[in-house]
Amino acid sequence: MSVVFTSTRPSKGAAAPVIDSSLGLRAPVPTVVPFRKLPRAALAGGLAGAIVNSVLHPIDTIKSVRQADTWRRSQSTWSVFWQLVRESGPGALYRGVVPAVLGAATSSAVYFGTYESVRALLVWYEQQRHCRAKTGSQATHSARDAHLVARSLSKRGLIHMIAAASGNVVSSFIFVPKEVIKQRLQTGRESTVREVFAHQHLRGLYWGYRATLLRNVPNAMLNFVLYEELKLRIGQLRTAVQQCMGGSRTQTTQTTEAFPTLDLLMAGSLAGALSSTLTTPFDVLKTRFGTASSSAVASRSLMSLAAEILRQEGLGGLFRGVGTRAVWAGMFSAIGFTTYERCKDLLVSHASSSKRNAHLQLSTGRRRRQRQQ
Repeated sequence: MSVVFTSTRPSKGAAAPVIDSSLGLRAPVPTVVPFRKLPRAALAGGLAGAIVNSVLHPIDTIKSVRQADTWRRSQSTWSVFWQLVRESGPGALYRGVVPAVLGAATSSAVYFGTYESVRALLVWYEQQRHCRAKTGSQATHSARDAHLVARSLSKRGLIHMIAAASGNVVSSFIFVPKEVIKQRLQTGRESTVREVFAHQHLRGLYWGYRATLLRNVPNAMLNFVLYEELKLRIGQLRTAVQQCMGGSRTQTTQTTEAFPTLDLLMAGSLAGALSSTLTTPFDVLKTRFGTASSSAVASRSLMSLAAEILRQEGLGGLFRGVGTRAVWAGMFSAIGFTTYERCKDLLVSHASSSKRNAHLQLSTGRRRRQRQQ
């Protein structure tokens, strides 16, 4: 997301700088996507989802195999990795990669498109209500970025939680069938995919839908809140260090600068690892549902399956693969958020800057010709 350091009034659609009272410095500001550019944000999310899932698919395959196969649950991640490579070759790590990438691109586009839409709508509503109470007038979009950061941590967190939950619920209609097909291919159950279509039709692709929502909604809420706050605080800390070491970063002319990649990677990895660790039991339940037979799924509820795992495997059974999941989620969030931010910068922020520059050049040329005449 874009960040602006400026001493002049920002142009329409640009993020405004915010003075952080706790640090006494000009701080980075996350950009709220304008309503008319939300389709571009969705496209950026789709590109990011496809790239990240194609890169990290082998790690996800190992995680799914460990959780689904009873005899592998006591093995380490490296043991499963080498066994898969020895028994089936390196291609085993990429089972189900095609439906995973295609499904990830579609569900990520819906996810981020919904997230940005709901966030923009909530910020707009809060901003309009605030401005009417203070001045009786309506606010412009150019102040929405500063308005979001100026809210308290609880209000910012609530906005991001609602937006993340909304994106997850909507995208799960695509995500769940993709996960069912992908995990069955990853664990060598290609025949059961055909059986699902033959006997259960589309209904069979939504096994574990409740478990998926039970895992993904809390995970998404934690992930996005942690990411947005960590990104903001890391950016403020970085700016403070830069000011201490090299003087003020504030420039005399307006410039737009992207968050440093390292800031995004740090915020994404920490947010992903923490949120995934806390929600691992839901991931185990979702995987068991997605890879079980039809009769087993029909006879179980979420609570009965959780109770059975606790009875047979203990508490560790609900945290099976937590290390792999935390590493995978940390890498996924770090690469995913960074890729999304860069794609959004290219499709949203850069496009806006190019359009403004072209308009400015056109206006300058017109005024020059008028003076010559």
